[in-house]
Amino acid sequence: MKVGDEWRPVTFPFQYSITEMTTLVFRTEISYPAGDAMILTGLKGQAVRIDLDGNSVIALGDLEAPTANIWNKTFIVPLPEEGSPSSEMEIQLSSASFPISISIPPYTIDKKSAALRVMWIDFIYNDILLTSVGAALLIGLLLIVLSLIRRRTFSAEIYFGLASVMGAIETFDFQFRVSTGTLGDFLVIKKILMIAGYLAAFLFMVGMEKYFQDRLRVSKYLAAPSIVSVFIVLIQPDLIRLSQTLTYLNMVTLIDLVGAVYFIFKDAGKKNWLVLPAIWLILGLLEILAVQIFHFSWPYVMAYIILLSTILFGVNLLIEFNQVFLEKEDLEKRIDIDTLTTAYNRNVLGKASKNQYNVLILMDLDNFKSYNDRHGHQKGDRILVQFAEIVKNNLRQNDLVVRYGGDEFLVLLSDIGIIDAERVADRIRKEFEELTIEDHLSVSYGIEKIVQSINSDLTKADRLMYAMKQAKRERKI
Repeated sequence: MKVGDEWRPVTFPFQYSITEMTTLVFRTEISYPAGDAMILTGLKGQAVRIDLDGNSVIALGDLEAPTANIWNKTFIVPLPEEGSPSSEMEIQLSSASFPISISIPPYTIDKKSAALRVMWIDFIYNDILLTSVGAALLIGLLLIVLSLIRRRTFSAEIYFGLASVMGAIETFDFQFRVSTGTLGDFLVIKKILMIAGYLAAFLFMVGMEKYFQDRLRVSKYLAAPSIVSVFIVLIQPDLIRLSQTLTYLNMVTLIDLVGAVYFIFKDAGKKNWLVLPAIWLILGLLEILAVQIFHFSWPYVMAYIILLSTILFGVNLLIEFNQVFLEKEDLEKRIDIDTLTTAYNRNVLGKASKNQYNVLILMDLDNFKSYNDRHGHQKGDRILVQFAEIVKNNLRQNDLVVRYGGDEFLVLLSDIGIIDAERVADRIRKEFEELTIEDHLSVSYGIEKIVQSINSDLTKADRLMYAMKQAKRERKI
């Protein structure tokens, strides 16, 4: 390896910390049989150029103004078909911010195996990561929207949602790219992505605190260091100074993750699914410690930690939200349902509108009170249940039957004319009277088109229903 004018031997894994924009040159002699290719992976820097016997075979980014991202990129170096007993390979790696490193030395294998291996490496380091980013963004946005719908502005869901979105944004820093614009553009984007990462860790910890309803309020002690972290990132004038703040910033993130792990293990016995995010968070702690103690990092590890932890919690929260929603929906239905007949009760009328229904039928059982008095409430209840079943069997899916009073039922019909509504009412009347022919029960009804509102037009239907009752009495006389 050449640093300045000095050549030094290199052992792998290799990492070189920088204090200014630096280009390192690595040179080695290689031999390879015919049909082989070289795999170069585990590079970290912002620009790379690879020469073989003086000829450029790979060049990404600008060595003079490095703004590429080759952290997770695996390269297949094309080699001459005839093979070579001795060739000189030169690798130039440049960085304007973070350490330059090569974690795995270059190696040669046959081209078919090389292509397959690179496909799998890219799948693990890039494809899964991109899929996780998409999942984290989707889950985060869903949690935020659901929290706003439920008007739970400061709930665990919204904090996990924000953490998931911020984590997804921060993870774009680990994606391979040939350029990030000028060095000035790169600095601005780097700051945004770093701030998103630190906010993700803090918001995740706050979400844990809210989720477990912990009263220690650890977040209030970590809010100030997190705000200071954001401020420190914002005021850095260049990429080198920005990278030099990592020790403090990583310690703040470490404390956030320790807080999250504390909450998990504190309540792990109650929720078994917490084991997986706990493992990922512990790996995150170990990765940060490795950076601080051994000065060596695996950048994609932290990306996976943030994404998979927020995804696991996000999915669980969505499942819990769905359960709560279904329970609430079931409760609301039970509140609106008449327990005897399973028809709706009058509560549902507050939710119905003339835009949903255009015709109403008010139905009443004739002489039901006297029948109830003679035969008892048990038989009377059976009659009401039978009548409600007949009504429901004659309605469409979008129609509604409401037990309006003791033996009064209101039917709301959608997209129907008065003549067809009369046919429905008469069909119900005939079926009921045939069923109760021995009990001498009958039905009276009034039909009205809904013009103003259900309540106002219900009065008109009520008058028509009692007119029908009166006509029946007069016929008997």
